[in-house]
Amino acid sequence: MKTLFKWLAGIVVSLIVLVILAAVLLPVVINPNDYREQIRSIVSENTGYDLHLNGPISWSIFPRLGLSVADIQVDDIHKQPLATLKQADIHVAVLPLILDQRVDMQALVLDGLTLNLSRDAQGRPNWTEPKESPNAETASEPAQTQSSTSKETLTLNIASVNISQINLNYQDQQTGQSLAIHNAHLQTDAIQAGQPFNLKAGFSLKSSEPPLNATFSLETALMLNLKSNTFKADQLSLTVTPEQQKNPVALTITATLAGAEGQLDGNVALEPVNIQQFLKQLGMPLPEMGNPKALTRVSLTTTVNATNNHASLQDLRLVLDGFDLGGKLAVTDISSNALRFTLKGSDLLLDDYLPVASTAPATDVSETAPSQQPANNSVVHPTIIPVDLIKPLNLEGKLSLSALTAKGFLFDHPTLTIKASNGVLSISKLNAGFYDGVIDSKASIDANGTPQLSTRSTVQGINLHALSKAIPDLQAVTGKANASIRLLTSGLTKPELIEHLNGVIEFHVDDGALHGMNLNKTVCSGIAKIRKKTISKDDWPDETEFTSLKGTFNISDGVATNNNLCAAMDQLNLCGGGKINLVNQSLDYSMGVTVTGSTAEEDEPACRINEKYADLSWPIRCSGKIGDSDLCGIDEQRLGELAATVAERELKGKLQQKLDDKLRKKFGDQLGEELGDKLKNFFQ
Repeated sequence: MKTLFKWLAGIVVSLIVLVILAAVLLPVVINPNDYREQIRSIVSENTGYDLHLNGPISWSIFPRLGLSVADIQVDDIHKQPLATLKQADIHVAVLPLILDQRVDMQALVLDGLTLNLSRDAQGRPNWTEPKESPNAETASEPAQTQSSTSKETLTLNIASVNISQINLNYQDQQTGQSLAIHNAHLQTDAIQAGQPFNLKAGFSLKSSEPPLNATFSLETALMLNLKSNTFKADQLSLTVTPEQQKNPVALTITATLAGAEGQLDGNVALEPVNIQQFLKQLGMPLPEMGNPKALTRVSLTTTVNATNNHASLQDLRLVLDGFDLGGKLAVTDISSNALRFTLKGSDLLLDDYLPVASTAPATDVSETAPSQQPANNSVVHPTIIPVDLIKPLNLEGKLSLSALTAKGFLFDHPTLTIKASNGVLSISKLNAGFYDGVIDSKASIDANGTPQLSTRSTVQGINLHALSKAIPDLQAVTGKANASIRLLTSGLTKPELIEHLNGVIEFHVDDGALHGMNLNKTVCSGIAKIRKKTISKDDWPDETEFTSLKGTFNISDGVATNNNLCAAMDQLNLCGGGKINLVNQSLDYSMGVTVTGSTAEEDEPACRINEKYADLSWPIRCSGKIGDSDLCGIDEQRLGELAATVAERELKGKLQQKLDDKLRKKFGDQLGEELGDKLKNFFQ
């Protein structure tokens, strides 16, 4: 028995010695450089690429499985260099890999890899897909199973990783786009499972579209655990720095992240940065904004949580110069882009960030070259309804601000509740304080087919004088405005939306004045003209006060019709109606001014009338292009009718006076007056 064990032990020792001798001697006996042509042929047959092994090849089996190559070139289908490699070196200890399933590696070196990718004018790439062997699909299945099994137990022990001088050049002759990544590199110190290690990486990027020329750098303390499939990145810092700038403005993002399979958590911060200057140095300058100092100090902090189909930003705080916005934002279903948010902010001066309107004069249509004109010589209007943006939206959220200034309008404590899905954008609540009053609105846009827009709004107590700072056209009216608005329209451009506008606007303005016109003067001029008198007064005030101004506009296809516009003034009542054509921006209004006092203007003899004429309606007409001066004046066509009425009343007055005189003579003064009063109604 002892002899048998000795024989078996001797056989085992002999086999081990033979394996060790083979591992040591094979790399010496078998020189891989002798098989360059075979390697080149295999690569060409299986990929279609030409492989040039210009440098030495060395390999080892024991105690480390290793491979070193140098000066390799791969030619594309046009026989041009597709990829070149200066040096690659990798060695893995054999026994730890076999016995402990531990990757025990010396330094991983990859140096000087350059890829040259391009598409020709027909869009054809200079690379091709690798040729697949008949058993490729079958062979891949057990490999995946083995990888899954080994992933559970595989551990890492790598001395260091050194990847340097990696370059990628891409040129698309069809689109003119070019992209270049230069000097990409990655270095680490010792990598061990469950132990943090330092990682540094970076590259230079130059792109034609979008125009970009910058350096990217990344540093972090990273910990990997393949057994639990987890990682943690502490003190992560990603910096983007514009290149070829004297004083570059760097954008830096810092973070602490931890992840497991299908899960990511951590904190992310954008350090304060001058975004305006940063983008300018990158070659992507922003349009000129309302405030030259806008976006000169931007920062962001948030807590990140993400799973396979969910991502959220909690404790979000965004700072734009003096504006502060906080809250939470989440994509509750990544597959359907379901966005949900609740945000609250301080005072936002939106005008600071809106592009400044161009002051360049518009080109006359007649001066446009024929080749630039539409085929039917019609004016092309820009689309103002973003249909392509609205249709894919899936969002629901609420936004509230302390104040908002937009297009010169000031909103106090605005609150917005919005929802969008299936091509319909709905604002169920838009409330705000507005120039001493309140706005309560709701609106919707249906972008399916021709866009349909609808809105319902209530306006209460708006100070028109304060509002006129934002709407100069309202400088003609002061007072407290109230309105109920219901509108519906459709279209893509501004002219279409105006042309298809329908709805009702009811309004009333209390305790106000019409500025820029004096209806008392207008009426007095009419009276003086009838009486053939000359007005001596020259200090008429440039306004007409009223106690109320109200009316209802019925809008049909862009034309607003009103038949009950009325203004009540101290000595006058103004009532009338007409049409406002919003399509061609014109109006035609006929109004009547009724004198309610005993005189139109007591200190102007030329237009003084007694109570017998107080109920006459003096005709006024406003007609012309909206915004033109001298829109309103005496209606000459209707003035003749008024003159006939005045003459008739003058005649009745004279007959009444003659009758009074005869009665006094015959019956005495007291009885004559009594009889005259009795008969007065007869003449009226």
